[in-house]
Amino acid sequence: MAHRVDWRNLVGSDASFDNPSALPREEDDESSEEVEKPKLEMEDRKVPDAGPWHTVAKNLHEALQQVNVLVDTLAVLKMPYLEALTVMDSFEMNHNMQDVVQQSKQFQWVTKRKSLLEVIAVLEQSHKLRLKSDVEVESDKEVFFQELKKMREQWRVRKTGNVVYGDLGYRIFGSKYNPSELFDITRRSLPTSSDGETSSQQEHALQVQVPCDLIRRSTIAVSVEIDDMDSKDLFAITESDLDYMRVEKEKATEVHWSLALQWAQESLICRDIFNQLSKEAVLLKEHIAMVRDGVLVVSLFDNVLLRIELCLHPFEEGELPMKGDEYLGRCLRQLFVSEQCTRWVRHQMFIAMPLTTLPESVDLRGPYAMSANETECRNKPKRLLLERLMSIASHYVLTNKVASTLERYLLRVSDPQVTWNWLRSTSAMSAIIVTASNRNYDYIGKTTFYIRIEADEFYVMTKEGQRIDCRRDEQMLTYTIECQVCSYMLNSVTMVVSKLWQWQVLHANVNAIDDDAEPSPTLYICNQSATRAIFMQFHMKSPPTVRMRKCSPEKPMVGDEADSFVLLNYDRLIGSSLCRKVDNLCAMLSS
Repeated sequence: MAHRVDWRNLVGSDASFDNPSALPREEDDESSEEVEKPKLEMEDRKVPDAGPWHTVAKNLHEALQQVNVLVDTLAVLKMPYLEALTVMDSFEMNHNMQDVVQQSKQFQWVTKRKSLLEVIAVLEQSHKLRLKSDVEVESDKEVFFQELKKMREQWRVRKTGNVVYGDLGYRIFGSKYNPSELFDITRRSLPTSSDGETSSQQEHALQVQVPCDLIRRSTIAVSVEIDDMDSKDLFAITESDLDYMRVEKEKATEVHWSLALQWAQESLICRDIFNQLSKEAVLLKEHIAMVRDGVLVVSLFDNVLLRIELCLHPFEEGELPMKGDEYLGRCLRQLFVSEQCTRWVRHQMFIAMPLTTLPESVDLRGPYAMSANETECRNKPKRLLLERLMSIASHYVLTNKVASTLERYLLRVSDPQVTWNWLRSTSAMSAIIVTASNRNYDYIGKTTFYIRIEADEFYVMTKEGQRIDCRRDEQMLTYTIECQVCSYMLNSVTMVVSKLWQWQVLHANVNAIDDDAEPSPTLYICNQSATRAIFMQFHMKSPPTVRMRKCSPEKPMVGDEADSFVLLNYDRLIGSSLCRKVDNLCAMLSS
């Protein structure tokens, strides 16, 4: 029915099929509409002029346009010069199309399969690497915590927030975690090899950063120098001594944390020791001290100097050169460590008693308490570290002097047989026992005397309790030893002639001297029949002098005949020792 409607007559030949309300209107109509705007109710509304088929007309118009386009296309395709050329028949076309479709499907299947295989390989590799990364992370964590636990066994470690740090301090008592003595602890990723495996056995998971002023290796060299014309420059510094100043933080972090912390703490200890010695050098009253360029020189006695040097080396692995005396360096370290391990303030007891710094031997509370004056008298003041080191060094020098003197004397003297042994040896006082004896003459006995070495002198103590001071002179010590040996030889000859051959000892003078005013004990003996007399004089640095003369009891000698002694050649006497020579001489003269 809609096809039979003449829409052109209804709408007009010039009318469009759009919304009629959007059509242009005349000005009079607009003005009238603007003037007249009555209020319309629902029942007063009118149907638009285009009618209710406006939308249908629009759709039909669009369909008509599409049909016209299709008709035009078909008309164009029917033209002969525009017809498509037929190359193959329908059967061949269909057959080839099927092959192409099948080949395209196979190609798609193959490509999809290859892509899936590639995806599977990528997924498997990623899964494998993920497992390795998980294992690596777990192993890194395990190694990190193991090394951290091992570090806590030797070092004080603390965590504040997300920061882990440790303490290089070595003091047992007092404050801890000094800011200038802290080191930072960080986690280090272990490097991977070409196979993707971590070399956790060769690398370390911990990385420490020590203070910049401790990135060096330090040692303290303690030596004894002699101040003479041939002495070296005590404050000389070589060019190699300044290598420690070339500090590279990156290389310092590559050092294993155990070595780095050990070297840094050693540098801290050496620095504190040298600073304390430098401060105490100012307080010395009886000794001269000088400090310059990390070298401390103190006068001990005479021309002997004590030299203490703070040696600095690069922060690298390797053995450090040995400087100074090892014994003195170890003693200095022991004194400093013992001072750090001493509790100078005693623990407060459960009873309300004040704190005290007195030692237990003096702090006698209760019924054994002492007065303040008596306590002060018994309580010895604390000695400085430098004073104790000087005392040990002085004793060490004097001990070496005494030992070298005895060695030289033993090489020079073979008769009598002299031996020496350490009776006591400490860092402050030592004692040596010296024994003289005659081989194959045990009935004569031995003689002993002692050499005691203190911090400022050494002396000889005889078995009778007589003290012979030698100060610090090696020649005086040798002189004293020779005197003791001469007296012993006098007693030995006396025992041989009196006990073995029953000769008479006319006189024995231990205090006799020779022409040079040197001690030379003398001995005058004769046989039982008084026909032979022997006069012997013992010298300290030469063989004894032996003189003999004939005696006649019936005719006493007068004048020059009384001095008619015959000098015997000591080297021509039969025997290898003095006692053997005297024994053979008495045997010949007794017949």
